[in-house]
Parts: sequence; C-alpha cells; structure tokens
Amino acid sequence: MGSRSPAWFHEQWIQARTDRVALLVVDEIQKVENWSSAVKRVWDEQVRGGDVMDLVLLGSSSLAIGRDARLDAEEKGRAFELAVGAALLRLPGRVYYWRHGIHEVDYVYEWQKNVTAVEVKSGRRRRGRGLLEFEKQFPGSASVIITPENFVHLETLVSDPLCTTPQ
Repeated sequence: MGSRSPAWFHEQWIQARTDRVALLVVDEIQKVENWSSAVKRVWDEQVRGGDVMDLVLLGSSSLAIGRDARLDAEEKGRAFELAVGAALLRLPGRVYYWRHGIHEVDYVYEWQKNVTAVEVKSGRRRRGRGLLEFEKQFPGSASVIITPENFVHLETLVSDPLCTTPQ
C-alpha cells in the first residue's frame, strides 16, 4: 500500500459502519497522510453520534525511522487523546464532547450521578480554560486532567471525583 489520503481512511470508516462492523482494524496507519487528524475527525464524529465502533490502529515505526521521520508532538498528543477516548468508551456510563463558545473539554464522562470533565494533556501545559468554564457552567461536577503518567488510573479518576490518586 502506497501513501493514502485521509479520504481513503474516511471511506473505510463509512464502509465499516454501513456494514455494521463492530471492529475496524487498519494496518500501516502511518501511510495515511495526516493520519492523526483523519482518525480524530471520525472518532469525534462517532462520539457525538453515539454510534460506537471499536478501532484498532497498527503501524510500522521502522518505516518512519527509515525515512528519519518521527511523529511530532501534536500527532502524539492526538493519538494519546484517542487512546483515552477509547478507554472511556469501554467504561460503563456516557461519554461525550462539550463546548461552550471558545471553551471546550476533550470528554465528559457521566456515570451514576457523577459528571466529570476530562481534559487530555500529553505536553507541559496542564490546566485548560475549558475545565474552568465547565466547572463554572456545571457546579458540583468534577474535572480531571489525564496525562501519560496517570493514564493507568483513568477509571478511578473519572469514576470517583473524590479520589486521591494523583493527577
């Protein structure tokens, strides 16, 4: 497979949804131009629509190393955000996106009577204005920042707003 356009990936996604496939596996994802943006676009579309299909992305880092091309920080951040979204969708409860004007949070997780705004950060900047606005709009809600360091505690962090696991 040579280089593919993001439209190719979107076509595969649409076809899988049309065929009611429960799991879409894409190998050599790095061959799709701007793959992280293409994946984020369809993933966000799925989360908003509530029609969940599992997605497995496989790639070959040896190709990237061979061309001396590395994932930049933005692509790594998007990939991490998608991984968090996939993990949230596996938990009981409801997951969705929230935006108010210019403010947004990556995910909102509702389970039982708890509402938690989830911001995903893989870089140095840790606090987002979206979390502050969400807390203002929804008093009594919780918020959490998920990082690569605390990702293993994701379920506890979003399910128990009073947990003491470090963020």
